[in-house]
Amino acid sequence: RRPVWPLGDMFMRKLFGALLLALVPGGVSAGSVCPGWGGDTVFHCRIENSSREVSVCDLRDGTFLYVYGRPGRPELELIRSTRQVEYTPWNGIGRAIWARIGFATGRYFYAVGYSQDKRPGSRADGQIEIYKGRRNNPIATKYCRRGTVTSRLDDLWDRF
Repeated sequence: RRPVWPLGDMFMRKLFGALLLALVPGGVSAGSVCPGWGGDTVFHCRIENSSREVSVCDLRDGTFLYVYGRPGRPELELIRSTRQVEYTPWNGIGRAIWARIGFATGRYFYAVGYSQDKRPGSRADGQIEIYKGRRNNPIATKYCRRGTVTSRLDDLWDRF
């Protein structure tokens, strides 16, 4: 015999799902635009000393979306196929796990990366590097506010 929930089965399923998302590390960040595009959040953070955010979404159709700007007012949106995205996975060496994904547009290249120490309790750090022309030195680097980084970039290694 199944238990009867006072508020109904559907309510309990939704409540359980919301609690699970809140407790799972790397879950969908509240500020990510990805669910609105029908995609999964691969990376999201709020930019340090700014009202801007960056999101990288897996649109589940062989494309990725890069969105940068204020919440609800994106300044840059780039959709690229898996072939057009540059992905650099962690090489397995060192104390930190890291990964990077990059999007090109014209003469500019936007690289989103994260790293996280393998010690228990450490938080992920993230940043965006913007390059113009050759990718030797970034023309700008924007760091993520501590505690706002959600990243599943290291889960993408088998897709590229």
